[in-house]
Amino acid sequence: MRWKNVLIIICLISFFSSLGAQGESKLASDKELGAILANFEQYAEKSMRDWETPGMAVTIVQGDDIVYTKAFGVKTHKGNDPVTTDTIFQIGSTSKAFTAALVAMLVEEGKIGWKDPVIEYLPDFEMYDPWVTREFIIEDLMAQRSGMPSHAIDALVMLGFDRDYIRYAIRYAKPTSSFRSEFAYQNNLFLVAAELIEKHTGKSWEENVKERIFEPLSMSGSTMDMKSFQEAKDVTSLHHRFGGKIITLSKDWPYLHWTYVYGPAGGINSNITDMAKWLKFQVNNGVFDGKPLVTEENMNFMHTPKTIAMLSAGRKEYYAQAWVYRENVPYPIVWHNGGTTGCKTMVAIVPEAKVGIVVLSNLIDSNLPEALAFRFFDMYLGNPDVDWSTEMLVKMKEVMKKAEAELPVPPEDPLPAMPLEKYVGDYRNAVYGQINITEKNGGLVLTIGPNKVKMYLTPWNRDTFSIYWPFYNDVSDPGLFTLFQADPKGMIISVTVNLLNEDGCGVFERITTSSPISLPVNIQSVRESDSFFSIYAEYPQFRTAGKDFNQEIATLISGKINSFKEESMDNWKARLDTIPAGKPVPQYPEEPFTFLASWNSAQLNNTYLSLVIKIYYFSGGAHGNEEIHAFNYHMLQKKKIEIKDFFDSAQEALKKISQISAQDIKSQLQSRGWKEDENLKEMVNQGTAPLSKNFQNFNFDSYNLTIYFQRYQVAPGAAGSLTVTISRQMLEQNSLQSDYLK
Repeated sequence: MRWKNVLIIICLISFFSSLGAQGESKLASDKELGAILANFEQYAEKSMRDWETPGMAVTIVQGDDIVYTKAFGVKTHKGNDPVTTDTIFQIGSTSKAFTAALVAMLVEEGKIGWKDPVIEYLPDFEMYDPWVTREFIIEDLMAQRSGMPSHAIDALVMLGFDRDYIRYAIRYAKPTSSFRSEFAYQNNLFLVAAELIEKHTGKSWEENVKERIFEPLSMSGSTMDMKSFQEAKDVTSLHHRFGGKIITLSKDWPYLHWTYVYGPAGGINSNITDMAKWLKFQVNNGVFDGKPLVTEENMNFMHTPKTIAMLSAGRKEYYAQAWVYRENVPYPIVWHNGGTTGCKTMVAIVPEAKVGIVVLSNLIDSNLPEALAFRFFDMYLGNPDVDWSTEMLVKMKEVMKKAEAELPVPPEDPLPAMPLEKYVGDYRNAVYGQINITEKNGGLVLTIGPNKVKMYLTPWNRDTFSIYWPFYNDVSDPGLFTLFQADPKGMIISVTVNLLNEDGCGVFERITTSSPISLPVNIQSVRESDSFFSIYAEYPQFRTAGKDFNQEIATLISGKINSFKEESMDNWKARLDTIPAGKPVPQYPEEPFTFLASWNSAQLNNTYLSLVIKIYYFSGGAHGNEEIHAFNYHMLQKKKIEIKDFFDSAQEALKKISQISAQDIKSQLQSRGWKEDENLKEMVNQGTAPLSKNFQNFNFDSYNLTIYFQRYQVAPGAAGSLTVTISRQMLEQNSLQSDYLK
């Protein structure tokens, strides 16, 4: 899908590169520099024509000197207004390095530490897994190793959701890999880094960039908002490639805002004159015109590998802190590219050689900036010539040709859809909230998000509809679909929107009207902060649920807070008793005792409520504690749903679930280093014995039954609670049927 490609391109472009043979390297002398730049300029001009890029600007810095700056081409395709060295471009994800620099400044001021837990400063920060939430440190925010799928929940920004909501929605992004185990590019976590900056400075991210970076570097032409870009006198147009043609976007394009909502991840506007100053700052390890803004130690930290990103023809690339570290001869290249919906940027440096390059261009769907940067470094460092531009262009055309060949072909004899009114209605999920589907002109219209974005659905084959989203003016990518799911009675119960489902967040459950329900009306919160306690708890109270159900949730939270306070004070008193005579007795703990509680849902509809309350607390012991408490309620029958109610044959079902859970938990524990011995078997068998009490902590949706085992129940000393998810398919394979999983 095109909007997704725009976001993904910012991190994958150079990974397509194939590498030539490596030879001996040498640094260019001053005498050679002029010849190198002349050769580079010829290569740049030819490459720009090959890529059909309307215009670009390039600057090169060596030490304290700006040795090359030039503008090429025009601002608008088929126009004649030339790009100048003051022309404003969107610099996309190269903005991330500005956010990282601000975080580094806070580290140097002693306000935060790279290894500090995020929840220590932002207690409402939450990942999908409570253990990950607890262990997530500031360094993780900008190292691209969160475990979330690549570009998780990025579609929110296109649909009108704001920064606060995107930060909140992170908790619903289900992981696709273990925490810190794999590279997966994210934008959303840079909004969390920005919130951290704002909390410690009392000023917006934009104000911090302006006062702490733009002004000290004299970047007077740079801005961070949409209005400034639209109203700039010397500004490029935005271009993209579609159907083999270069298309110019209008300044009032309805999706222009997304870049600036994602500002800390990609929202800076700048020109090549200003970017040369930013490049000098980077090349000289945080020093600009003799004045240090960031220490060399922290510059090195930001440029040092944190996460393995890619291995390409024997050359490794790593993600650092808003930078990519690329192995190269004789020195590594530190770089980052950036793509918006009309501009493409490359910023790259070789710290050991004190040389760097910036390329700003006005065409997305292009690898030109990366090709020019790598070509320049080969020339400068004396490496064998590699025609990066040609290689990347050939590769891009191959990818595009393959994608076109893989487009789905309409079925020759498609099954007719049900009457369209069967699909009409409201649907919802935790990430995108409620969507509305209506009938219009023989098709369906899907409306989503605060901006009421409309997508048009046309019958394709039975319950599958092709989807048309006029993202670029009146143009939409082909091959996009929605799939409705019906129950055995032919009633539509859900819809999957595949262009929103690459991160697993595109499934929407139908909100039926047979028994109207008010979804959570009152979100109760408890906040308390003093020298002893830092408490933040959030929980729902449902208008149409029974009083006993709501009271049970409220009682759980209040009871856990009271227990936490008592335990904390007991631990504090015990600690004071251990202080030797003559030693000063502290009045307060070094850090307040922390309690966090939040909730999320598997189902909220007119029939079922299924949700979990996640609790984490640190009461002064050796380790923090986490608990997960599940609640399930039948809205029509006005009663709690227990595991014995879930299956027709409860005892037989418990035996089979016990076997599945035991095997799953054993595998989880062994992956954490537990050895297969009698102690392990006994703990697992005891915790998963076929007794109702072992399986009361569960929730469910239409596809999965998820069981939560508290740490003390199954594996004392193991890191975190254990979760077992059993799919509907697995249950069916074990001859287990449930009316709840429909």
